[in-house]
Amino acid sequence: TGRREAAEGPPRSLVPGVVAVQRRGRLQGLSPLARASKRSTEAEIQAVFEDMDLGHTGKVSLDQFRGYVGDYLGYGQAEAHAFFERYAARNGHCLELPGLKAGYADLNPFCIAKRRGEVLVRKPGSLNGQQVNLDEIEESEVYVCDVSGQVFIDFCRRSLILTGPCQGAVCIRDCDNCTLWVAAQQVRIKNCKNCTFHLYSKTEPTIVTSTGLTLAPWCASYPQCADQFASAGFVPERNLWNAVFDFSGVQETCNWCIAQVDDLVELDLELDEPPSEVHGLSNPCPAPTHEMLCAAPLASEEAALQNAHGIPQSRPSLPTSPARPCGPLKFGVRDERLARPAGATALNELRTVQQQRLVLDIVKRAASS
Repeated sequence: TGRREAAEGPPRSLVPGVVAVQRRGRLQGLSPLARASKRSTEAEIQAVFEDMDLGHTGKVSLDQFRGYVGDYLGYGQAEAHAFFERYAARNGHCLELPGLKAGYADLNPFCIAKRRGEVLVRKPGSLNGQQVNLDEIEESEVYVCDVSGQVFIDFCRRSLILTGPCQGAVCIRDCDNCTLWVAAQQVRIKNCKNCTFHLYSKTEPTIVTSTGLTLAPWCASYPQCADQFASAGFVPERNLWNAVFDFSGVQETCNWCIAQVDDLVELDLELDEPPSEVHGLSNPCPAPTHEMLCAAPLASEEAALQNAHGIPQSRPSLPTSPARPCGPLKFGVRDERLARPAGATALNELRTVQQQRLVLDIVKRAASS
């Protein structure tokens, strides 16, 4: 396990009558919850509970819990609130050891599975370069804002998913109607349909038995994003997002398309952090334009090797020129208690509002002309 950081910053308290708790610094090293599962021992769970229970009372307040999982371990506030509400004692004001034991497996930092209607965040410094597994995520949002070694995303539906720089492969399999922002050494997509990918790929992305895919360049901002790209050796100007090789390719049929500029989703993610961890939003990649979307893919060494397979490759049609000045849909996410729909529903509601505003603008211009 990692080194414990001292409490810092101004105290906070959300529960009347509960002594305020100071913010905690980020863990240095591997999370004590790295092996959290349904098979975790009583001793393991007891040790984590004692680390949360700063007052040694046998009761953990919401502030203490938020300080531990949100500040110290680097989880999002929505996940902290949801866990506390689900597993707190009957009076709802404190978490006791039996409650932590009941939900302990859900707190694993690297394995997130079977979630619905939630927003989950892994902040910078929370992963220690480990592998991440996302499985059966439905109508949810997962924002992995840290450097990882490898990522597997399986059987996700109607969800929004971001993975920060991955130094290995990000494998997306059997997903449907998801919107993703992925930065990786390699991007591998298999058995997916009707998904939109905003990619930074250091090598050629590959797709297998997938249909209805929409591809676009990376357009997401969060704290320390630019620093993470640099540490992973990712050169923003050399993005092979559209140099796709389709292992299921056939002549005159393309299983993917390039997004229109106003179909892109520009993600801005603000994190709730203790003072020592506060950084402004950053994105090292250039803002996507119509011209960028129409540009030819960059040459790569992988292209010649993959062409040796003799699999026919078809390029999609280029996006049409926009009839009016436009840009990506801006989707802002704040690291806070969830008080809105999650996943594709949230994105669709925002699109509806934007379309309504556009119609009103057109009507106003017509009336004034």
